Amino acid sequence: MRIACVHQGYELYGSDRSFAESVAALRAAFPAAEIEVVLPREGPIVEILKPHASRIVFEPLWVLRRQAMFRLATVEMARLPAALWRAWRRMRGSDLTYINTSIIADYALAARLLPRKALLHIHEIPEGILRKVLVALMRWSKADLIFNSRATRATFGDPPAIDAKGRRTHVVYNGVAGPAAALPMTYDG
Repeated sequence: MRIACVHQGYELYGSDRSFAESVAALRAAFPAAEIEVVLPREGPIVEILKPHASRIVFEPLWVLRRQAMFRLATVEMARLPAALWRAWRRMRGSDLTYINTSIIADYALAARLLPRKALLHIHEIPEGILRKVLVALMRWSKADLIFNSRATRATFGDPPAIDAKGRRTHVVYNGVAGPAAALPMTYDG
């Protein structure tokens, strides 16, 4: 089995750690799988992914960010066809593609062309124009959906467990391992 795992981050913030936990869970569920992780660049997250990934690759991703919407709609639009081609090629060669956020537009768009091959994990509760864009993208995509909370699911229109297109949706709460033991309290006031 070939699994591609795509993430827009490269640091060690909450979403990065949540992604690493998801990759570890996929490795535990499919120990013999070839798991390829796609990141936009090298960063601290690589070290915690190495034990679970067969391969880690770095390539540009077409990521929707509120502060970059104008640039994406103008200057960066020329990069979209190449980004879609890369995403489609990788997804076509994989049995499953795990996309770790709704803002990775190239993979969400490519999922439309390869139904039942993508799993889109939605963590964001966007607002304004970005919300409208992401809801439309999610609906247009043929990916199965995972939401990290009922609130996130509600933000995206509260889709049913199985929609009219046969697409499945689930709520799976974020899980990041805590410390092995509780730390002593140091605050006395």
